[in-house]
Amino acid sequence: MDTLVFSWALRQNDSVQIRSRYSYISFLMPIPSIFNKNNFMAFNGKRFLSVPLTIQDTLTKTMTGDATLYFVWVSEEVASTDSNIKFIKLSGLFNGNIGDSIMITKGRFDFEVSENTMNF
Repeated sequence: MDTLVFSWALRQNDSVQIRSRYSYISFLMPIPSIFNKNNFMAFNGKRFLSVPLTIQDTLTKTMTGDATLYFVWVSEEVASTDSNIKFIKLSGLFNGNIGDSIMITKGRFDFEVSENTMNF
């Protein structure tokens, strides 16, 4: 087995005015060592009910918990008609808990990743 890691800086919803000391979130998905692009594309429309997650605060302390991930949309697109550079675009939703005191609700992610930067 291997691990697929999704990680990014946390941003709060524009309608929320609460400052957070948490700066990064990561989802650690166990995957087979033969995982490839076709497996990744098959995440389209899939829900994962128990995914390990970590959050990091501004003091670089890392805390772990559990999350639900829903890949609403995963697709492959070509950058332009003049280029053959391909991108994987993905959008999704997540919720998570770390212990009894930290709850992440209504999380969302939207990414566009160049295919040639992926390690499969």
